[in-house]
Amino acid sequence: MDTNQYCIFNHFERVYHFLMQYYPIWEKEVLNYYPESYENFPREWINQVKSLGEKDRWMIDSKRSFDSLGDCELKTLFETLQSIVKLPESPKPKQSVALAPKEKTGLKIKKQHEVEVLLNFLQKEKDEDQSTNFPKSFIDIGGGKGHLSRLLSQKLNMPGTCIEMNEDFIKRGKKLLTNQAVNFKHSELLFDDEIANSKILKEASKSDNDLCIGLHTCGPLANSIIKASALNKQNYILNFGCCYLKLKPGKKVGISSHSSKFSLPLSKYALTLATRAHTGLTWQDYLLKRKVKSYRYGIHLYLYHVIGIKQFINVGDGSKADYQNNFYEYALKKLEHLKITTKQTSSEIQQWWEQPSIQQKIDEMYCMNIIRWQFGRAIEMWILLDRACYLEEKGYEIKMEEYFNEKISPRNIGIFASKLPNEQHL
Repeated sequence: MDTNQYCIFNHFERVYHFLMQYYPIWEKEVLNYYPESYENFPREWINQVKSLGEKDRWMIDSKRSFDSLGDCELKTLFETLQSIVKLPESPKPKQSVALAPKEKTGLKIKKQHEVEVLLNFLQKEKDEDQSTNFPKSFIDIGGGKGHLSRLLSQKLNMPGTCIEMNEDFIKRGKKLLTNQAVNFKHSELLFDDEIANSKILKEASKSDNDLCIGLHTCGPLANSIIKASALNKQNYILNFGCCYLKLKPGKKVGISSHSSKFSLPLSKYALTLATRAHTGLTWQDYLLKRKVKSYRYGIHLYLYHVIGIKQFINVGDGSKADYQNNFYEYALKKLEHLKITTKQTSSEIQQWWEQPSIQQKIDEMYCMNIIRWQFGRAIEMWILLDRACYLEEKGYEIKMEEYFNEKISPRNIGIFASKLPNEQHL
């Protein structure tokens, strides 16, 4: 076992122990468990965020700066959260591979960025590889129209197979090919069946030296692909997770042996928190979020205190236009959708919402949400570190890094695994 393995395992344990200290704060949504959720947040923390202006709250919510809090326990908490999600820095590859304008056809800005970063990363790995083992071909899992596959083939001279379940994507992808080095395979990978998936990968594989790429594989599919690739003893794996909310909540989210010792109980609310973007919130986005939260909290307080419905009810999403109206218009629309009647008039609903006591509750819940929001990236980190631990347990050397600009592609952490010779793995 090398020092890199100790580093990842130790990081995994550190994230676990830190998160468990604050489990009641991040485990449940503030709104869904009103008013019990108040008990989980120190009153001093709520008051500290409440005392700030909206610009300072935005700086905290978008993780730009915590300086407005001064020297206090809450600021230390936020800074510690920032430190535990930080990955070791590694030299970034030079921009030696760039996409020509015609090669960007059909690619959104996010996809252009991701493809260019991965091309340069793989070129760097190829240049630094001292052996002849660097992959000569690839399997692009869930590759859509094959943009990544096509450009890997063109720019790095690598043949490969693009596995995709959507036949229309395959038809459209084939029209973009300029050579025959990329094959499309119509197949549906299963969320929880690594045995079946390993067979699909074997059929698509040109050799065990293929690079198995999963760029943003949803929820449990990432786990299944990682297990299937390890089962096939594929030499190289590059995986990016996403949509963690599709994982089954509970204590068995982890797949590594290490996770059985440090099992993080993840509710559906915690998995949703891990799934959301954790940075890059503009001032205009923040103002819209503030308005949305105010109305969403307001309608639930109205249902709780006026209508007398004590359990949480999902009122559904609204359009941007809904939040530009007065609260009573929003509330009446939601009540009609829920088939709930009220004896109050429009003006009475608006007057109720404008009460200082109601506005105070809404503001407090919003401040609690800002505090809870800070834990999302750490939960995501535990999930990804668990996958890295699993691969190390299976005899892989791991590089786990932030590949993409988080403001462009929030799910930016990738796990690059290369199979170690048997004599180097315990």
